[in-house]
This record gives sequence, structure tokens and C-alpha cells, in this order.
Amino acid sequence: MVNLRIATKNDAEVLLSLSRKTFTQAFAAQNTEADMKAYLAENFTLARIREELKVPGVTFLLAYVNEQPAGYAKLSNNQNPTLPNLKQAELERIYVLQKFQGHQAGKSLLELCLALAKQSGAEVLWLGVWEHNQKAIDFYRKFGFQQFGQHVFMLGSDAQNDLLLRLDLA
Repeated sequence: MVNLRIATKNDAEVLLSLSRKTFTQAFAAQNTEADMKAYLAENFTLARIREELKVPGVTFLLAYVNEQPAGYAKLSNNQNPTLPNLKQAELERIYVLQKFQGHQAGKSLLELCLALAKQSGAEVLWLGVWEHNQKAIDFYRKFGFQQFGQHVFMLGSDAQNDLLLRLDLA
């Protein structure tokens, strides 16, 4: 059974651990060790997670399976020029530890993100996903997300192509 809750400032260390482990599990095999280390050092530090938890309009969600931290999501209701004429929410991150994949943690997190985005009045939920992450692309497409663009995502020194996907909520 998956249990979800909104993260608080007291969850920074749990979020840091989940962030580092899930990102490494998802991308280390397809990227250089140097690029992975650089990305993790810049983006997944305790200080950075603590700051992100304070940002207005940003919500972190935690998923637990059998009372163990299994995954997390980061949802932002802050306007972004990506879709300038729509009230939007961005699914900035959604990751589940490999050992908990298949327990519906990702599905549960995404469903709660959709509900929270709708509650906030967002007309669209959007995200970026690496063009080579077919498993994630297929997951989002099952929910009805459609590609509307692409952008560059820097992983260390490697410029990668992210597909931009959106789901209309209204």
C-alpha cells in the first residue's frame, strides 16, 4: 500500500536521500560519472533542498511503501514562460526507488499532483523528460500527456534534449 503526504522542512534529509538515489538509479548507466557527480553536487545538496522547500508555490510530496520512503514528486505552481497564456503547474520531478517500482507509487504521486494542480486552478500540467527515458515517456503518455516542444537540459557538461509534455486539465 502506498501512503502519500506533503513534505515539510523536517523532511529535507529524506528528500535529499531519495533525490540522490533515484536520480542515480535512473540515469547513471547512460551518463558519465563526471557528469553525474557534477549534477548531483550542484542540484542535490541539503542546503539546496532546504531552500526549495521554502519556495512559495512549490510542493514536495513523499510516497511511502510499507512505511519506507519510496519516492517523491516536486510540483510547482509558479508561472513559467513555457506556456505563457495558460495558468500552469509544472511537475519538476517525480522519482521512485527501483525496489518500489511496480507498487503504484509513481501512479499515486502523479494522481495527487494532478489533483493539486487542478485545485490550484492550473489549466495545464507540464513537464520535461529526457528523450531517451522511454519508460517515463510511456508512463506519462498513459495519463494523456502530449509533446508540445523540447528544451536543453544540462547534466553536468552534457547538453541533453528533454521533451516537453503537457496535459490539459480544464
